[in-house]
Amino acid sequence: MTKIKICGLMTRADAEAVNQAQPDFAGVVFATGRHRVTIEQAELIRTTLNDQIPLVGVFTDQSIETILSLYRKKIIQIVQLHSPRERKDVERLKAEGVSLIQVAVGFEQIKKMVNNPQDVSDYRLVDAGSGSGQQLDWATLPDLTQNKTFLAGGLNVANLQKAIDQVQPYGVDLSSGSEQNGQKSLKRMQALVAIAHGNGEKNG
Repeated sequence: MTKIKICGLMTRADAEAVNQAQPDFAGVVFATGRHRVTIEQAELIRTTLNDQIPLVGVFTDQSIETILSLYRKKIIQIVQLHSPRERKDVERLKAEGVSLIQVAVGFEQIKKMVNNPQDVSDYRLVDAGSGSGQQLDWATLPDLTQNKTFLAGGLNVANLQKAIDQVQPYGVDLSSGSEQNGQKSLKRMQALVAIAHGNGEKNG
């Protein structure tokens, strides 16, 4: 079974739909972009979300203090870092017990991350471009099966099964691929979760 994260939640309705679809992880974005949420929005999403679904906070250049505040308030359970951080910052997060997803964007970063013996992240995520919706050339990726690595970038109900078969990632991460007309779609989320979990539903 492949884990699946539905990212880009913005409203209580999004969280309610995720509760029905039952992915393994949900995500809220604090970085600049269309899906960016405020702390208040994130808190509402967390209180609405099923307790069994961890909420991942997505960050770029936000301060470690801001990230730790959200973690300590139990608004987020996992931190996803989309930009390199100094070793001391990562150590501060780890000292607080924070689970980390480190993101690598593009082939050069991906190769460096895969071959980095000092990587202390709990999970990894590979993407063609942060929030770009672009698709990686899966055939040229290094072996990702030895670590808890999420595949992201341009995934949707039409190509998710092929991506899983070819890359065999620990998990998959979708945002715009779980939407219809720019809004989270319960039908699409359910189809995506079914594909990732191997339940055979591949249309939606």
